[in-house]
Amino acid sequence: MTISGYMARAVALAAFLVPSPAAAQDAPQVTKLTNHVYSVFWGFYNGLVVIGRDGVLVTDPANDNRAAVLKAEIEKLTDLPVTHVVLTHEHFDHIGGTGTFPDAVIVAQDNIHAVLPLDPLDLGPDKIDVTFDERHVIDMGTTKVELRFFGAADGVAATVVYLPQDGIAFAADIYEKGRLTPASFLEDTNMLGGTTNSQ
Repeated sequence: MTISGYMARAVALAAFLVPSPAAAQDAPQVTKLTNHVYSVFWGFYNGLVVIGRDGVLVTDPANDNRAAVLKAEIEKLTDLPVTHVVLTHEHFDHIGGTGTFPDAVIVAQDNIHAVLPLDPLDLGPDKIDVTFDERHVIDMGTTKVELRFFGAADGVAATVVYLPQDGIAFAADIYEKGRLTPASFLEDTNMLGGTTNSQ
């Protein structure tokens, strides 16, 4: 399949995967995990919200609709601004909506640069502020957030968000219970529209 074929496929998938507010469930499901960590599920996506001493960290805004709902839910929890957005991987249905948090630092694993320029829908952030190879730590004041890369999973920049002090690990699109999807099971097409070698 050609790049234009992948782009057409991605556009068709986006119409299905990027939900409108009417298509999503009525109310976000906010679950308190600790005194400063929450899970927010809405628009068919789950995300982590970490309230720090001076700001808030969120994962995968996904799209503009979900990011607006996420922002509204965060404002119910705290007056602090969103200072960090962590992208768990490079797929277009996770990387949108970062513009809702214009002052936030966007963080992703290094391999995102190999795929992000191929974004056929231009959903991704204009720039990634911080990238890392295998490990990156963000000290939120209330807890430390460790970002870990163990290899390709659902995408080449798959990141596990680990909060050791809280006993919480978060990752998106894990298809096998209890572990990252082995790279050998991945297709060789990346859903941003480009091709990747997953072996």
